[in-house]
Parts: sequence; C-alpha cells; structure tokens
Amino acid sequence: MLTRKQLEEIQQSNLARTVEALGKNPAAAARWPGALDVRVARDLARLPLFSPADLQSTCPPGTEDLVLGDGGSGLALRSSGTSGRRKVLYHSWEFAERVAFLGARGVLSALGSSPRRIANFLYPAELNGAFSFAQDVTRLLDAMAFPMGSSALASPETPEVLRDHSVDTVICSPSAGIKLLTEDTAGDLAAVRNFLYIGEILGESRERQLAEVRPDLRVRSLSYSTSETGPIGYQCAYQSGSTHHLHEDALVVEVIDTAAERI
Repeated sequence: MLTRKQLEEIQQSNLARTVEALGKNPAAAARWPGALDVRVARDLARLPLFSPADLQSTCPPGTEDLVLGDGGSGLALRSSGTSGRRKVLYHSWEFAERVAFLGARGVLSALGSSPRRIANFLYPAELNGAFSFAQDVTRLLDAMAFPMGSSALASPETPEVLRDHSVDTVICSPSAGIKLLTEDTAGDLAAVRNFLYIGEILGESRERQLAEVRPDLRVRSLSYSTSETGPIGYQCAYQSGSTHHLHEDALVVEVIDTAAERI
C-alpha cells in the first residue's frame, strides 16, 4: 500500500506530464493558457470549468484540436450521454492500456484474488467501450475470457456453456445480472462466485434480491468509470452498492456543486 507521500508524488508526476503534453498542443495551450502555469494540484482550481458543452464542441469528428499526441491510431469510443449529448472520444493505445491496468487492479482489490474464468455479457458494439474494457481487464488478470456479449443473455444455451466450462465470474449490467442469476432454477450457475457489474447503479433492492437467491455470491462494481476518463473508482472487499475508493495515484478528483462552483 502506498503512503500519502508516495501518492502525492505520483499525482505530481502525472500532473507535470499532462501540463507538458498540453504545452506541445497549440490548440490546447490557446484554450487554457493558464494550464501551463499549473504546478501542483491545487492550482487546478484557478482554471475555468470544462463543461459538457465544451467537451462536445471539441470532440471528433468536428475537430481534433485537443487530441494529445498522434491521433492516427488508438481506440474510438462514444460516451453514454449522461452528462449531455453523446460524444465521440479518441484514446491512444497507451491510454487504453492504463485504463485496463486500473480496471484489473480494481478487480483484485474487490475480490482479493484473480478470477479464473470470466464471462463478459456487456454490449459489444456501437463504439461502446465497456465490452473491450472487460476483455482487456480479463487479459491482465491472466484469466480465461468468454466473450458472450449481451445477445447471449437470451440464449437457452448460455447457462449450459457457463456450467460446462466452470465459469466463476460474470460481468454484465445489474439488470442483466439479476435476470441471469436469479432465474437459474436448474443450478447451472452454481460455479459462478463473482458478479461484477458496470453501467448503472445496482441499487439496494436488487442487491437484496441477489442475496436472497445467492447468498454465496460476491457482488462488486467492476469499476466506477466514464468513457472520457477511464476508471475513477474501485471497490474493496468491504464495499458494496455505489461506494467506491478513488484511484488517487491516477487522477485528481474535484467535487463541484449544482451551481458549478468549486467546493
């Protein structure tokens, strides 16, 4: 476990690299001239807030002005739209690798050890990044991946596939996970010990419903994440619901009230 001093040193190093990258991009430097004067995390409070509308206006394909580095290769994703209009984002492969690392680290924190056989039931198309994120996390965990996709939830063969291959972990949305795991009247999914959810809040009622049917099941968030930033939070073995730890060594989190003022 890192000490507070070590965390702050890593934050400082990441911040310095970000400011350096902004300085190499003329469009970014022109938009936030004060960003080049940022030296420590508290200096960020001097910068204007970047609203969802700002982000929308600076996203591809309309403009690539704010792309850092080479925008010719990487991963294109589309946001969910919960903070405004849906946005298309370009991530470098290096950024995607960091996202996967944080996701895998979060799973190890939540479960205490690496799962061995993971079935991915997330939606795999339309620039949705969650499916590929789960696949990348599985690879880093050195586990066997079963890329089922959301359409497999409706297949009568799915419980048999999970049973025959002794799948121990399921990744899907809370609503899909509830349906899959609570309707297993034949006990085909008895080997499933972990349910990792993402995409929406699980909620207390669904958490109780799962506990009644499968009291042995470990239910944890795969990641508190956004398409724009990657993982923000993760759970430990003692957390559930919507409570998460922060990846403090990877990002600086600001709390903003409803009037868009800094607290």
